Amino acid sequence: MAMAKLNKTLPSIIEIFRFAIFQTVKKNETNDLDEVLKKLESPNNEIRDMIKNGLDFLSLKG
Repeated sequence: MAMAKLNKTLPSIIEIFRFAIFQTVKKNETNDLDEVLKKLESPNNEIRDMIKNGLDFLSLKG
């Protein structure tokens, strides 16, 4: 059952994170992955909120 859920939800999770990374790069015009990840971790980041909402939608966020 766990494998079935992963097979169904993992592609969506990857898509959410990929979109967030690309949006952060586009918005901040940086190619440094460390900087992108730091920006995604910042508390007042709308893309971070989008990730949370996407994971909530998939019922995977704890």
